[in-house]
Amino acid sequence: MASDPVAASTSITLPFLGLEQEAEVIRATGPALLSFVLFSFFGALRAFDQALEHLNLKGEGVPSGSVEGLDLAPNALDFAVYTTPRSPKWLRRVLYLAYPFVAITILGEAAWIGAAVLRAGSLASWSSLFVLAAAPLWVGAAYQALVPHLGGRITKLRKTRAF
Repeated sequence: MASDPVAASTSITLPFLGLEQEAEVIRATGPALLSFVLFSFFGALRAFDQALEHLNLKGEGVPSGSVEGLDLAPNALDFAVYTTPRSPKWLRRVLYLAYPFVAITILGEAAWIGAAVLRAGSLASWSSLFVLAAAPLWVGAAYQALVPHLGGRITKLRKTRAF
């Protein structure tokens, strides 16, 4: 572990908070934190979608399956992937996967950090145990990122291809 530059440094000062923390603590909690943020984000999207259905707001000025008309604070990714019904169908299909792609990239980073932590120490170390304990959170975040976007397409593919 001494050859690892992050692990070799004894402490890191967290920006904006001014807190000093051990580098190993930052690395060990990174995968859980990234997974938790994504898990929360997609959970909030599902809750918002269910609220729209409960209030019967779907379809009233809001395209089916979309909350763009109600988004009061769009972000850069929303603007980058914005399409209209007049946009080519292939482009809408590709850009529909923008959020899952970003989420999978973040989950890939979390897995990479977690794997580095597991490789650097023994499985009995507290950092390795923390990464392993956070694995279900990672799986839940991956499930929420992929299934709502790809689940229907996978089901259709199974029916047409007879897997």
